[in-house]
Amino acid sequence: MKLDYPIKKIEENVALTKDQEVIAYYRVDSETVTLTDFVEKNKIKRKVAQVLNRLVDNQAFEIRLLPVNYDIRGKMGAFLKTLSEDSISLAEDKLKKTIMMLEKEMGMPYEYQWVIGVPLKKMTAGETFAETVVEKGTEALETVINGLGWELTLPENWLDRYREAEAEVFQNLGELKVERLREDDLYYIQCYQYLRNITHEKKEILSARSTRNIAESKIKVLRSGGLRFRSEFGDSYVSYLPVGKMNTLLNGANLSEVIQKMPFPIEMIIQGKFANPYGSNGLKGRSGRARSRTKNIIQEAHNTGSVQQDRILEGKAALDDLDKQIDKKVPVVDWGAYLVVTGRTYKEMRVRRKYLINRFKSMKINLSKATFDNPYLFQSTLYGNFQSGYQKTWEHTSILNGLAELALFSSSHSGTKIGFYLGRLDNEFAQADDRKQVVQNSKNLVLLQMLIANSEDVAGKRTSNPHIAVTGVTGGGKSFLVGNIFMQLSLTLAKILYIDPKKELRKQFMKAINDEEYQKQYPLDVEHIKKFNFVTLDSREEENLGVLDPLVMLDATDGIATAKAMLSFLNAKGWEIKEQTAINKAVKAVSKQRGKGEKVGFWHVVEYLKNDEKEFIRDVGEYIETTVEGSILELAFSWGNTKGLSFDEKTTILEISDLKLPKTEGSKLNDTERLSVTLMFALGAFCKKFGERDIEEETVIFFDESWVLSSSPQGEEILMSMKRVGRSQSNFMVLVTQSVKDTVSEEDGTGFGMIFAFDEDKQREEILKHLNLPITPDNVKWIENMVNGECVFKDFFGERNRIVVHCPFPEWERLFKKDKKNKSAEIENDYLQVA
Repeated sequence: MKLDYPIKKIEENVALTKDQEVIAYYRVDSETVTLTDFVEKNKIKRKVAQVLNRLVDNQAFEIRLLPVNYDIRGKMGAFLKTLSEDSISLAEDKLKKTIMMLEKEMGMPYEYQWVIGVPLKKMTAGETFAETVVEKGTEALETVINGLGWELTLPENWLDRYREAEAEVFQNLGELKVERLREDDLYYIQCYQYLRNITHEKKEILSARSTRNIAESKIKVLRSGGLRFRSEFGDSYVSYLPVGKMNTLLNGANLSEVIQKMPFPIEMIIQGKFANPYGSNGLKGRSGRARSRTKNIIQEAHNTGSVQQDRILEGKAALDDLDKQIDKKVPVVDWGAYLVVTGRTYKEMRVRRKYLINRFKSMKINLSKATFDNPYLFQSTLYGNFQSGYQKTWEHTSILNGLAELALFSSSHSGTKIGFYLGRLDNEFAQADDRKQVVQNSKNLVLLQMLIANSEDVAGKRTSNPHIAVTGVTGGGKSFLVGNIFMQLSLTLAKILYIDPKKELRKQFMKAINDEEYQKQYPLDVEHIKKFNFVTLDSREEENLGVLDPLVMLDATDGIATAKAMLSFLNAKGWEIKEQTAINKAVKAVSKQRGKGEKVGFWHVVEYLKNDEKEFIRDVGEYIETTVEGSILELAFSWGNTKGLSFDEKTTILEISDLKLPKTEGSKLNDTERLSVTLMFALGAFCKKFGERDIEEETVIFFDESWVLSSSPQGEEILMSMKRVGRSQSNFMVLVTQSVKDTVSEEDGTGFGMIFAFDEDKQREEILKHLNLPITPDNVKWIENMVNGECVFKDFFGERNRIVVHCPFPEWERLFKKDKKNKSAEIENDYLQVA
């Protein structure tokens, strides 16, 4: 099959066709809207209608929703260069496995982009009558020469005649997030028409840039409908499906939203022409003829006693409304919409086509197979042909508000453009069976490079707050997510400190790497994990005593604040004012001594109290001494000469033996738990020290069970001081907690730049409130419908979406996925199978 390609030259973002039509192309950065935010969706639709209304003088436009090559290889290759040389082999292994997994599943991983093309009117340069005559004469000559099949030599400055018109269009589109297509991108999207769903690298296409190379694929027409494209990169089978009959009222059609939910790539092409209201073929004439046909049908039904069809009545109402709009001089557009479905094999294309037709049929939208029209549809929908190739077979007519109901220029996106693969965006409102089903049905990939939060020049980023909150009840998927992010970040240049109060990571990691089979299958992972600095603080070991002394490891201000908070919390009944005053004086006195160079520590505060002349103060000292001695809290008490923990290791996992934390938030503490929680204050202070020690070095702190701190005023103050280190010191903090309430404080202005909120059945409204989403029945149900492993993710760009966490590496899943299966569970699952 040989077809004529319409575009003969491109320059910047402008294309010149062989028919001397000039079209400017723009990429529209889609509006990302939360699935259930219907108010915001309607605002965007109104805005789109207003913008398109400004294109009336240009007479036409084309809009495309493109499932373009995700360029996963290029992205991962570029990202690899940012990772640590010390672990480059493992990083390369993981990124390659990610690419292989995605390409095996999806063929060509893709993402959706919006493009709009608008024809330009040549701005007449002539200002005098004579100059205008010359200009018009030149245009007439061009028409004659083109009609003879010849071409005028194109002047090098041909684009200059259209720059003013292009600038006007760009300004008219400005309310959308629009940018001029780069010349390379304009060339690439032309090539993509012949490379749909064929795996390729964009840079390879651009390296052989030539107008002749655009249409070099061989095209074969298939008997049962569709086309086969064969290029040096592979084969693809393509079918064009025009959108036929739809509901008369387009309200809530949301065509693009439905398309982007499909588990395979679909391209949507919309060709629009503003209708002339007058003349024999104008809107008035067409409306009158349609009205006569409708009147005859209604009269015939009345004569025969038949019930009027709803579609006929709706059509009559639509015609009445159309006449009113024409009288008001409201722009009306004739438009056609075409869906392009592809497959790696002929069978795959046919299965997808059938699925799509049935899905749209359930929405009362008819898709035509156009079996014998596919060659013509391919030709007429090529870039540059949307005016000359426009045809009326599947034409729709509506005002711009109706066209905007197709949800133009909106999509769903979550995460960053490059980074580690984190999972998939769940575009469905309903609840899936499990996490695997969400992964299978969604092709909307989520990447994450959390370290960009500290960069100022990232387009679209709404916050520079580097801190991350991970909230949700036990068993919802928090640990799986945090473990995945931890392993990913261990491959970066950042230094990492993981506070593990539950003592889980070391046990799970050691169990894995000590397994002979694991060692054989994953030697790179074993080697990498062996580099981790696992530190277990045991109060029974003398060398550990005092290593978390706040007066020793912190500066005077923070040391005093932390010491006072610990001693204040230590007494379950609380101190009297005079007792607290004595404690405050003792802490300040010892800190002052240390400032003068004396080797003093937290134990000297106790000695200071015990040696006071007042008995009640001596009693306070005695109480603290007898409470701390022999307990886990001795890890935070020294005489000033204890060597502190090292900050030199790249990845440190810190755990504490015999730490007994309360299992649930709000429960009453016993004596052992109170000692453990008090020690957590010192741990928090240690984290702050770790984060602020070198402002040139990026550091990441994972603080598990951080709710223990936020449950008391003293701990809350320490959390706030930890978070304030933040961006100025290149410190990122990942706080893992049970409740979204733990991340909210009226006094805390630091907040979180990124949030992963797993389900909490008793706090769904709180989750919505924290994510700044309206509390509506739909939103509450949307959260309720999350399956295990899903969360609502608010990224640095302010987008809030439901995502499922997906780790494609079984070797990593084994490290942090808790396996609690037993024989009873296996039997239970056996009886879930359908007989």
